[in-house]
Amino acid sequence: MNKNLDIATAATIIFITLVQTGFAAHISVVPSHQTALKGKNFSVNISIDPEGSEVFGAQYELHFNNSLLNATAQDKGPFFGSGSDSAVLKNEINNTMGWLKYGETRTATPGITEPGVLATITFHAIDDIDGLSELKFTVVKLSDPNVNPIPTNISNGSVEITDSQSGIAIFDTGAPDSPYPSIMGVHNGTIIPDQEIEVNRIYTYACPGTGGHTEYARIWGNGVNAHANWSGYTGNWHNLTFNTTFTLEPGKEYNYTIRTGSYPQVIHHPGEYNATGGKIACNEFIDANGKKYTGWIPAIKLWWEEE
Repeated sequence: MNKNLDIATAATIIFITLVQTGFAAHISVVPSHQTALKGKNFSVNISIDPEGSEVFGAQYELHFNNSLLNATAQDKGPFFGSGSDSAVLKNEINNTMGWLKYGETRTATPGITEPGVLATITFHAIDDIDGLSELKFTVVKLSDPNVNPIPTNISNGSVEITDSQSGIAIFDTGAPDSPYPSIMGVHNGTIIPDQEIEVNRIYTYACPGTGGHTEYARIWGNGVNAHANWSGYTGNWHNLTFNTTFTLEPGKEYNYTIRTGSYPQVIHHPGEYNATGGKIACNEFIDANGKKYTGWIPAIKLWWEEE
Protein backbone atom coordinates (compact mmCIF):
# COMPACT_ATOMS: atom_id res chain seq x y z
CA MET A 1 0.00 0.00 0.00
CA ASN A 2 1.29 3.45 -0.94
CA LYS A 3 1.70 5.33 2.36
CA ASN A 4 2.00 8.69 0.65
CA LEU A 5 -1.23 8.04 -1.25
CA ASP A 6 -3.03 7.17 2.00
CA ILE A 7 -1.84 10.44 3.58
CA ALA A 8 -2.92 12.43 0.54
CA THR A 9 -6.33 10.74 0.51
CA ALA A 10 -6.82 11.43 4.21
CA ALA A 11 -5.83 15.07 3.72
CA THR A 12 -8.31 15.38 0.86
CA ILE A 13 -11.11 13.92 3.00
CA ILE A 14 -10.29 16.32 5.84
CA PHE A 15 -10.25 19.26 3.40
CA ILE A 16 -13.62 18.27 1.92
CA THR A 17 -15.08 17.89 5.42
CA LEU A 18 -13.83 21.32 6.42
CA VAL A 19 -15.25 22.87 3.26
CA GLN A 20 -18.64 21.23 3.85
CA THR A 21 -18.66 22.35 7.49
CA GLY A 22 -17.70 25.87 6.49
CA PHE A 23 -20.66 26.05 4.13
CA ALA A 24 -23.23 24.54 6.48
CA ALA A 25 -26.47 26.52 6.44
CA HIS A 26 -28.27 27.46 9.66
CA ILE A 27 -31.95 27.15 10.58
CA SER A 28 -33.17 28.61 13.84
CA VAL A 29 -36.17 29.47 15.98
CA VAL A 30 -36.20 33.26 16.53
CA PRO A 31 -36.28 34.42 19.25
CA SER A 32 -34.45 31.48 20.80
CA HIS A 33 -36.23 32.07 24.12
CA GLN A 34 -39.11 34.21 25.25
CA THR A 35 -41.67 34.52 28.02
CA ALA A 36 -45.37 34.44 27.16
CA LEU A 37 -48.40 35.07 29.36
CA LYS A 38 -51.07 32.43 29.83
CA GLY A 39 -54.02 33.09 27.55
CA LYS A 40 -52.00 35.27 25.16
CA ASN A 41 -50.81 34.78 21.59
CA PHE A 42 -47.17 35.08 20.59
CA SER A 43 -45.15 34.27 17.49
CA VAL A 44 -41.78 32.89 16.45
CA ASN A 45 -39.97 32.96 13.15
CA ILE A 46 -38.25 30.05 11.48
CA SER A 47 -35.20 31.71 9.96
CA ILE A 48 -32.61 30.40 7.52
CA ASP A 49 -29.09 31.68 6.96
CA PRO A 50 -27.61 29.97 3.87
CA GLU A 51 -24.05 30.73 5.10
CA GLY A 52 -22.64 30.56 1.57
CA SER A 53 -24.95 27.81 0.27
CA GLU A 54 -27.65 28.23 -2.39
CA VAL A 55 -30.93 27.08 -0.86
CA PHE A 56 -33.62 25.90 -3.28
CA GLY A 57 -35.88 23.87 -1.00
CA ALA A 58 -36.54 23.67 2.74
CA GLN A 59 -38.51 21.35 5.01
CA TYR A 60 -38.87 21.06 8.78
CA GLU A 61 -40.86 19.41 11.53
CA LEU A 62 -41.09 21.31 14.82
CA HIS A 63 -42.34 19.80 18.09
CA PHE A 64 -43.81 21.64 21.10
CA ASN A 65 -45.50 20.87 24.42
CA ASN A 66 -49.20 20.71 23.60
CA SER A 67 -50.20 20.88 27.26
CA LEU A 68 -48.84 24.44 27.28
CA LEU A 69 -49.29 25.60 23.68
CA ASN A 70 -51.65 25.43 20.73
CA ALA A 71 -50.34 26.39 17.31
CA THR A 72 -52.91 28.60 15.57
CA ALA A 73 -51.17 29.59 12.33
CA GLN A 74 -48.10 28.84 10.23
CA ASP A 75 -47.57 31.50 7.58
CA LYS A 76 -45.18 31.60 4.66
CA GLY A 77 -42.30 34.02 5.12
CA PRO A 78 -40.42 36.06 2.50
CA PHE A 79 -37.30 33.84 2.33
CA PHE A 80 -38.12 32.10 -0.98
CA GLY A 81 -39.87 35.10 -2.52
CA SER A 82 -43.49 35.82 -3.29
CA GLY A 83 -46.05 34.98 -5.97
CA SER A 84 -44.95 32.43 -8.53
CA ASP A 85 -41.33 32.47 -7.29
CA SER A 86 -42.05 29.72 -4.78
CA ALA A 87 -44.51 27.00 -3.84
CA VAL A 88 -45.57 25.77 -0.40
CA LEU A 89 -45.59 21.97 -0.54
CA LYS A 90 -46.59 21.22 3.04
CA ASN A 91 -48.20 23.26 5.83
CA GLU A 92 -49.62 21.12 8.62
CA ILE A 93 -50.48 21.74 12.29
CA ASN A 94 -51.27 18.92 14.71
CA ASN A 95 -52.07 20.19 18.20
CA THR A 96 -53.12 16.71 19.33
CA MET A 97 -49.59 15.41 18.77
CA GLY A 98 -47.81 18.72 19.30
CA TRP A 99 -46.05 19.26 15.98
CA LEU A 100 -45.96 21.44 12.87
CA LYS A 101 -44.67 20.48 9.43
CA TYR A 102 -43.68 22.89 6.68
CA GLY A 103 -42.08 22.54 3.25
CA GLU A 104 -41.42 25.08 0.51
CA THR A 105 -39.38 25.30 -2.66
CA ARG A 106 -38.31 27.77 -5.30
CA THR A 107 -40.01 27.26 -8.66
CA ALA A 108 -37.07 28.50 -10.74
CA THR A 109 -33.35 29.05 -10.35
CA PRO A 110 -31.41 30.59 -8.79
CA GLY A 111 -31.71 29.51 -5.18
CA ILE A 112 -31.51 31.85 -2.19
CA THR A 113 -28.19 32.98 -0.72
CA GLU A 114 -29.35 35.72 1.69
CA PRO A 115 -30.73 35.15 5.22
CA GLY A 116 -34.47 35.45 5.76
CA VAL A 117 -37.66 34.20 7.40
CA LEU A 118 -38.97 30.91 6.02
CA ALA A 119 -42.17 30.87 8.10
CA THR A 120 -43.87 32.57 11.03
CA ILE A 121 -45.68 30.45 13.61
CA THR A 122 -48.35 31.85 15.93
CA PHE A 123 -48.98 30.04 19.22
CA HIS A 124 -51.63 30.46 21.90
CA ALA A 125 -50.44 29.94 25.48
CA ILE A 126 -53.04 27.75 27.22
CA ASP A 127 -54.61 29.29 30.33
CA ASP A 128 -54.27 26.35 32.70
CA ILE A 129 -50.64 25.91 33.78
CA ASP A 130 -47.20 27.48 33.84
CA GLY A 131 -44.22 25.72 32.34
CA LEU A 132 -41.44 25.63 29.77
CA SER A 133 -41.97 24.28 26.26
CA GLU A 134 -39.17 23.42 23.91
CA LEU A 135 -39.62 24.37 20.27
CA LYS A 136 -37.52 21.58 18.85
CA PHE A 137 -36.72 20.60 15.29
CA THR A 138 -36.97 16.85 14.73
CA VAL A 139 -36.63 17.01 10.94
CA VAL A 140 -34.72 19.59 8.89
CA LYS A 141 -33.92 19.23 5.20
CA LEU A 142 -32.40 21.93 3.00
CA SER A 143 -31.47 21.30 -0.63
CA ASP A 144 -29.67 23.12 -3.44
CA PRO A 145 -30.89 23.65 -7.06
CA ASN A 146 -29.60 20.17 -7.96
CA VAL A 147 -31.63 18.63 -5.11
CA ASN A 148 -28.45 17.84 -3.21
CA PRO A 149 -28.81 18.01 0.59
CA ILE A 150 -27.18 20.99 2.29
CA PRO A 151 -25.44 20.39 5.65
CA THR A 152 -27.43 22.37 8.20
CA ASN A 153 -26.80 23.54 11.75
CA ILE A 154 -29.89 23.72 13.95
CA SER A 155 -30.82 26.13 16.76
CA ASN A 156 -33.94 25.13 18.67
CA GLY A 157 -36.02 27.48 20.80
CA SER A 158 -38.08 27.56 23.97
CA VAL A 159 -40.87 29.56 25.57
CA GLU A 160 -41.72 29.97 29.22
CA ILE A 161 -45.43 30.27 29.99
CA THR A 162 -46.24 32.32 33.06
CA ASP A 163 -48.76 34.85 34.39
CA SER A 164 -48.50 38.47 35.52
CA GLN A 165 -48.30 37.44 39.17
CA SER A 166 -45.31 35.12 38.82
CA GLY A 167 -41.91 35.16 37.18
CA ILE A 168 -40.42 38.37 35.81
CA ALA A 169 -42.73 41.39 35.60
CA ILE A 170 -43.26 42.45 31.99
CA PHE A 171 -45.13 45.04 29.98
CA ASP A 172 -46.80 43.26 27.07
CA THR A 173 -49.45 44.51 24.65
CA GLY A 174 -49.75 41.04 23.13
CA ALA A 175 -50.53 40.47 19.46
CA PRO A 176 -53.83 42.04 18.28
CA ASP A 177 -56.52 39.97 16.58
CA SER A 178 -56.04 42.09 13.45
CA PRO A 179 -52.76 44.01 13.06
CA TYR A 180 -53.76 45.62 9.75
CA PRO A 181 -53.34 48.11 8.24
CA SER A 182 -49.62 48.03 8.97
CA ILE A 183 -46.77 50.16 7.71
CA MET A 184 -43.39 51.22 9.03
CA GLY A 185 -43.09 54.61 10.70
CA VAL A 186 -42.56 56.46 13.98
CA HIS A 187 -44.84 55.98 17.00
CA ASN A 188 -44.92 58.56 19.79
CA GLY A 189 -46.91 58.02 22.95
CA THR A 190 -46.99 57.18 26.64
CA ILE A 191 -46.79 54.15 28.93
CA ILE A 192 -48.19 54.01 32.48
CA PRO A 193 -47.18 50.80 34.31
CA ASP A 194 -49.38 49.24 36.99
CA GLN A 195 -46.44 47.44 38.63
CA GLU A 196 -42.69 47.87 38.99
CA ILE A 197 -41.05 46.57 35.82
CA GLU A 198 -37.32 46.27 35.29
CA VAL A 199 -36.42 46.64 31.61
CA ASN A 200 -33.45 46.09 29.33
CA ARG A 201 -35.18 44.51 26.29
CA ILE A 202 -37.90 45.42 23.81
CA TYR A 203 -39.62 42.90 21.50
CA THR A 204 -41.74 43.86 18.50
CA TYR A 205 -44.55 41.66 17.17
CA ALA A 206 -44.21 41.26 13.39
CA CYS A 207 -47.07 40.69 10.96
CA PRO A 208 -47.03 37.00 9.98
CA GLY A 209 -44.55 36.21 7.24
CA THR A 210 -42.78 39.60 7.42
CA GLY A 211 -39.64 41.04 8.93
CA GLY A 212 -41.48 43.62 11.04
CA HIS A 213 -39.20 45.03 13.72
CA THR A 214 -38.20 48.10 15.74
CA GLU A 215 -35.23 50.00 14.35
CA TYR A 216 -34.96 52.51 17.19
CA ALA A 217 -36.66 52.88 20.56
CA ARG A 218 -36.40 55.51 23.27
CA ILE A 219 -38.18 55.59 26.63
CA TRP A 220 -37.82 58.61 28.88
CA GLY A 221 -39.36 60.52 31.77
CA ASN A 222 -39.35 60.33 35.59
CA GLY A 223 -35.61 59.78 35.72
CA VAL A 224 -35.50 57.29 32.81
CA ASN A 225 -33.71 58.00 29.54
CA ALA A 226 -32.86 54.85 27.59
CA HIS A 227 -32.54 53.97 23.92
CA ALA A 228 -32.05 50.87 21.78
CA ASN A 229 -30.90 50.41 18.18
CA TRP A 230 -31.50 47.57 15.74
CA SER A 231 -28.47 45.72 14.37
CA GLY A 232 -30.06 44.03 11.34
CA TYR A 233 -31.52 40.62 10.58
CA THR A 234 -29.04 38.67 12.67
CA GLY A 235 -29.53 36.58 15.80
CA ASN A 236 -32.67 37.45 17.78
CA TRP A 237 -33.44 40.40 15.55
CA HIS A 238 -36.93 40.89 17.06
CA ASN A 239 -35.28 41.80 20.37
CA LEU A 240 -33.40 45.06 20.96
CA THR A 241 -31.25 45.71 24.02
CA PHE A 242 -31.39 49.12 25.68
CA ASN A 243 -28.17 50.98 26.44
CA THR A 244 -28.99 50.78 30.15
CA THR A 245 -31.24 48.81 32.49
CA PHE A 246 -34.06 50.90 33.95
CA THR A 247 -37.12 50.54 36.17
CA LEU A 248 -40.65 51.63 35.28
CA GLU A 249 -42.54 52.55 38.45
CA PRO A 250 -46.28 51.96 38.86
CA GLY A 251 -48.57 54.92 38.22
CA LYS A 252 -45.87 57.07 36.61
CA GLU A 253 -46.07 58.21 33.00
CA TYR A 254 -43.21 57.54 30.56
CA ASN A 255 -42.80 58.76 27.00
CA TYR A 256 -41.76 56.53 24.13
CA THR A 257 -40.61 56.96 20.55
CA ILE A 258 -40.45 53.79 18.47
CA ARG A 259 -39.34 53.75 14.83
CA THR A 260 -40.29 50.56 13.01
CA GLY A 261 -39.31 48.80 9.80
CA SER A 262 -41.07 46.39 7.42
CA TYR A 263 -44.55 45.42 8.72
CA PRO A 264 -44.86 45.43 12.52
CA GLN A 265 -48.13 44.54 14.20
CA VAL A 266 -50.23 47.57 15.13
CA ILE A 267 -53.00 47.84 17.71
CA HIS A 268 -55.61 50.23 16.32
CA HIS A 269 -57.12 51.68 19.48
CA PRO A 270 -57.98 55.28 20.38
CA GLY A 271 -56.81 56.53 23.76
CA GLU A 272 -55.29 54.24 26.37
CA TYR A 273 -55.02 50.51 25.71
CA ASN A 274 -54.96 47.99 28.57
CA ALA A 275 -51.82 45.90 28.24
CA THR A 276 -50.37 43.34 30.63
CA GLY A 277 -48.41 45.46 33.10
CA GLY A 278 -50.16 48.78 32.49
CA LYS A 279 -51.58 51.10 29.85
CA ILE A 280 -50.17 52.41 26.58
CA ALA A 281 -51.36 55.12 24.20
CA CYS A 282 -50.18 56.43 20.84
CA ASN A 283 -50.51 60.19 20.52
CA GLU A 284 -49.06 60.35 17.01
CA PHE A 285 -47.93 57.94 14.34
CA ILE A 286 -46.14 59.20 11.22
CA ASP A 287 -45.95 56.55 8.53
CA ALA A 288 -43.21 56.07 5.94
CA ASN A 289 -45.12 58.33 3.53
CA GLY A 290 -45.39 61.18 6.02
CA LYS A 291 -49.09 60.66 6.85
CA LYS A 292 -50.10 61.23 10.48
CA TYR A 293 -52.48 59.17 12.61
CA THR A 294 -53.48 58.72 16.23
CA GLY A 295 -54.25 55.47 17.99
CA TRP A 296 -51.69 53.37 16.08
CA ILE A 297 -50.15 51.60 19.07
CA PRO A 298 -47.04 49.46 18.44
CA ALA A 299 -47.44 45.83 19.58
CA ILE A 300 -44.45 45.43 21.89
CA LYS A 301 -43.12 43.73 24.97
CA LEU A 302 -40.75 45.27 27.56
CA TRP A 303 -38.90 43.12 30.10
CA TRP A 304 -35.58 42.35 31.73
CA GLU A 305 -33.41 39.43 30.67
CA GLU A 306 -30.01 38.40 31.93
CA GLU A 307 -27.31 39.09 29.37
